[in-house]
Amino acid sequence: MTIHILVATDGSAESRGAVHFGASLTRALSGRLSLVHVVHRAEDRGDGESVLRSAQSEAAKVGVEVTTRVEVGDPGEAIVGVRRVIGADILVVGTHGRRGMARVLLGSVAESLYKGGACPVAVVEKFDQPGPFGPLLVPTDFSEGADQAVQAAAFLAGKLGVRLMVLHVMAEVLPPKGEKDPKATRRAAGRLHRNAETRFQSLTETLGLNLEQVDLSLVSGVDATEIVHRGKEIRAGFIVMGTRGLTGLPRVLLGSVTDQVLRETPCPVLVVPLGTVRSGWWLGERGKSARDR
Repeated sequence: MTIHILVATDGSAESRGAVHFGASLTRALSGRLSLVHVVHRAEDRGDGESVLRSAQSEAAKVGVEVTTRVEVGDPGEAIVGVRRVIGADILVVGTHGRRGMARVLLGSVAESLYKGGACPVAVVEKFDQPGPFGPLLVPTDFSEGADQAVQAAAFLAGKLGVRLMVLHVMAEVLPPKGEKDPKATRRAAGRLHRNAETRFQSLTETLGLNLEQVDLSLVSGVDATEIVHRGKEIRAGFIVMGTRGLTGLPRVLLGSVTDQVLRETPCPVLVVPLGTVRSGWWLGERGKSARDR
């Protein structure tokens, strides 16, 4: 199945980074690329077409042909509508330090994405990577949403031919109130570590990747800080993150850990809404046996 990527551009410098990322990912995945720009008034269509011609030139530098659309109306609603009509598998948006187009999409519009058959959303502050993608990083807390993000990341790593680092950040184990025996704390920390290793082992058996292609990293610290640090350390091509249960896409995207990662990491972040993998294109691909491929 051909992967279809939709980039929403507003003509800003940050949007050019989003276009570059979307085009580079499209080329690496042998997919299709569409660009959309939204104007508020019909008489501004000419300006919108000018923005798209510039974005189209950016994509051409990467060697990707695109289809373009100018829509009239509310940016969020229009982009969600286009995504639904064309059946895009990934939506890419640029961010101006958490302002502008991305903030609109990841705020009120995120709920529309989540409820209306959501797809993964790639948030790009800047992207100027000239060559192949670097390794992918996916953090997990072993929740359902995180597990689905790991599956999506594994699919993409396999398609891109890059390494995948799966990261689990353990909270520091504090002694119970009144407990003075340091051995009790060490034993509790040891149990958490062994439990995480066991869950790591179970997870790797579902990825469909060669073990040599997967790095498992188990660290202690603060979630967002460790995710950003490890992403910089391995020069990640992008970070893949999941969402959690009933909190839904809007709250998680603008919430604690993912919000901090979006603000601090220098690389794009692909957020995978809960439920996407179960019904999405990657599960269909990964569900095939080796003899069926």
